[in-house]
Amino acid sequence: MLIAKGSFKGDSGHTLEGTFTLIRQADGTIAFETDEGFKFDGSPNPGWALYTGVPGNDQDPAVHADMVRTRFGSLPGGALDEQNEVTGKQFATIPAEADLSAYDTIILWCFTFPTTLGHGKIEAV
Repeated sequence: MLIAKGSFKGDSGHTLEGTFTLIRQADGTIAFETDEGFKFDGSPNPGWALYTGVPGNDQDPAVHADMVRTRFGSLPGGALDEQNEVTGKQFATIPAEADLSAYDTIILWCFTFPTTLGHGKIEAV
């Protein structure tokens, strides 16, 4: 069952485009899927996380800890000195125990150099 959708916006000088959907599965997990128009310009170790709002201070250790705690998926990342563009449909699974009512944003986070790469507001349907 479709429970939410949203659109992406790049942050920290990154390109992040496209839309996403969240679909509740029979086992309680939530399927996260981007559309075919998804585009990310790349970074080392990019991953998806749940958050409330958009982090105001990426260097705050508590923000990074929240991203690690709520991480639910990854994108292909480049080496430390390169960026690999990622395009097309992307998939990840949010665990059943995740309480989506506690979050309103999907964050694309760099787990190597704590940075918000982009975000998408979760819009319930």
